[in-house]
Amino acid sequence: MNNEKLLECGKIVNTHGIRGELKVDNYCDDGFFKKIKTVLIGGTEYKIKAVRNHGAFVLLTLEGIETVEQAMLLKNKAITIPRADLKLKKGEYLYQDIYGFDVYDLRTETTIGKLKEVLERPASMVYVLD
Repeated sequence: MNNEKLLECGKIVNTHGIRGELKVDNYCDDGFFKKIKTVLIGGTEYKIKAVRNHGAFVLLTLEGIETVEQAMLLKNKAITIPRADLKLKKGEYLYQDIYGFDVYDLRTETTIGKLKEVLERPASMVYVLD
């Protein structure tokens, strides 16, 4: 599958327990993994059996991953989904979709740069311009 059509939504950072549960660094909104049914890891599709929060991480249980040994083989791998599977509500967007857009200052009625990056910080979001 073409990588441009995939959305990277997390990374497996470790295993959890002995029954194949995966500890995931979630790159998306809270509850994201509860909204999807399948994920791609290393080009292989896995059906999600269970999702639960664990501090700042998400714990995933996948069909076919039943032991800690099987889970260890997935450690440090990215979790992706086909972009077409993502259902955004009206007014929702992905940061990557707005990178490169002009940023306009309404007070001076001038373009002040292009959006390069969005940084999420505890107190606010920081928009980095080119």
